[in-house]
Amino acid sequence: MAHAPRPRNSALELAPADEARVRAALVEAGSRFTHQRAAVYAYLEQVDNHPTADDVYQAVRQSIPHVSLATVYKALEALVEAGANL
Repeated sequence: MAHAPRPRNSALELAPADEARVRAALVEAGSRFTHQRAAVYAYLEQVDNHPTADDVYQAVRQSIPHVSLATVYKALEALVEAGANL
């Protein structure tokens, strides 16, 4: 099994300004801000490639062990829907 690309920074946390921006974009798109969505976004911001959903799942699971693959897919979908505002 391939391993998820390692982010430049292993902490999947957002700076306060980034968190506010992501929160506002999600809310404007009709979605809630969750720590799982924040972790997915933080991972995507840190990698230099185009990871698969499984890559994202494997990376986020290191910070949030109980996260499910379905949650990662839903987070990706919510972030795509909010994308114009990110």
